[in-house]
Amino acid sequence: MADKTLAGIEPGGLGPITLAGTVEAGDLVGDSTGWKVAKQAATAISAVGVVDRAGVSGKIVQLHTRGSIRGASGLTPRAPVYLAESGEVSSTPGANFAQMVGVAISATEWVLAINQGVGSKPSAHITDAPAGGTGAAAGAWDTANNRDIAIATINAIIVALEAHGITVKA
Repeated sequence: MADKTLAGIEPGGLGPITLAGTVEAGDLVGDSTGWKVAKQAATAISAVGVVDRAGVSGKIVQLHTRGSIRGASGLTPRAPVYLAESGEVSSTPGANFAQMVGVAISATEWVLAINQGVGSKPSAHITDAPAGGTGAAAGAWDTANNRDIAIATINAIIVALEAHGITVKA
């Protein structure tokens, strides 16, 4: 990837952060036992913002949550931009974790609009629960099979919410 340029980062941001790893200016970062490059790998680190300058562990940098970044490649204009496995950005949601971090302006520039901690990859439709009521004619909630389908649907919803960071696993 080309060097990133912070094209329109708004002043102030979220304030200073102390790095726990090496970053480049314009890198997406998240807090996982310290501020590091965000990535969507199997051990995902959700993006919170971008840093305004390069730094190594222990250095203090400014964290920004609004603005635009130049230096990407292969983005689809007007399409969502996702955090990629490498910590870069992509127009394609990742397989392990999909966090939308902005919208592409062009193939090389995108506007930062982080979906905070919420995986935004569309998932398969969860099976609809059976209709309400009692008795076979009114939805058959009184059968073990339909009760089990309803429980499985609720559990699938809970798993999806956990996977997207909307709720935490108990």
